[in-house]
Amino acid sequence: ITNAFVPKYDMIVDAVAYAKEHRVKPLMAGGKPYYVMFVAPGTLAALKKDQAYREAVVAVATKVGMDSPWFTGATVTVDGAVIHEFNLVYNTKGAAAGAKWGAGGLVNGTRTLLCGAQALAMGDIKTAEWAEKLFQYDSRWGINVDKMLGMLKPQFHSIYDKSVEDFGIVSIDHYLQ
Repeated sequence: ITNAFVPKYDMIVDAVAYAKEHRVKPLMAGGKPYYVMFVAPGTLAALKKDQAYREAVVAVATKVGMDSPWFTGATVTVDGAVIHEFNLVYNTKGAAAGAKWGAGGLVNGTRTLLCGAQALAMGDIKTAEWAEKLFQYDSRWGINVDKMLGMLKPQFHSIYDKSVEDFGIVSIDHYLQ
């Protein structure tokens, strides 16, 4: 990764095309397919500086008027990718020199995620058990909730790339200013 690897509008279009070609199943809403793209705030800022991104979003903004996501700061959908700005997207800002990316380990980077359906699995093992009890001579309530569940990022063998891959996710590493 170098400082030339900046996020652009073309990155979004290419990522959606890659996801479709590699059979990443999209989420369905209102009969339309969507992917969710999680980006760091710096990534969204870089996209807003990209001329092609501005032209695409402003073209829609002029049709919608002042309620457009461009003017309200809301989530934007580009080419079927719902762009969601999120502070906890992985990045190397604040990392020590050498722990960052690039040849000398000095380049700040981030990992944008394009997520489709089943990008995260949740196992709900049993129903919650609830118990209440009085303590300290019946002056304090104690409540216990017993619930067993788990989360997992599924991995399966891809028949297209002949390797074990994260299921439903496309990762994009790029420069973060």
